[in-house]
Amino acid sequence: MARRRRRRRRARGSGSIVLTGTAPAAGKRPGRPSVLSRISTRELQAEIERRQAEAGALRSQRESIARQIAELDRLIADLGGTISRGPGRHRRRRGRPPGSKNKAASASRGAPANGRRRRGGRTSLADALHTALQGKTLSVSDAVDAVKQGGYQSSSPNLRTMVNQQLLANPSRFKRVARGQYTAK
Repeated sequence: MARRRRRRRRARGSGSIVLTGTAPAAGKRPGRPSVLSRISTRELQAEIERRQAEAGALRSQRESIARQIAELDRLIADLGGTISRGPGRHRRRRGRPPGSKNKAASASRGAPANGRRRRGGRTSLADALHTALQGKTLSVSDAVDAVKQGGYQSSSPNLRTMVNQQLLANPSRFKRVARGQYTAK
């Protein structure tokens, strides 16, 4: 059986679309019929109502169980117990475990709060930049050279990027004079 096609073409001079060819025969649809096309509207409506009723029953059952769990949690807390999160719900904290002895020791030595330490008491890059730019206006590349001459040691291959980040991240210490030119405040 040959398929009948509808073709679209634009009529000359107008923006309207003209349909040519013949429409499919009445009662015949092209393609495979859907499973839902075999079910009546009443059957579909009955199935929707059945599922909504079942969902409502499950919702009320869940609320009743949640109330029971809340009551049990309150009783456990009254007895001084702790409540675990349950199976499969355990969340691990990132970083150092709570109560670790290393945290207090590093904080007492004056290490930064983020846990990083500089070797041998060297100055930070921001401090070295501030002393290098004191009373001068330099470009980023010249600031890198001045920091290195001032004794700042870095094995980073992208020290220029780090210097640029420090100049932009500390507006309280550095002032942008012109494009690419910075000085210390």
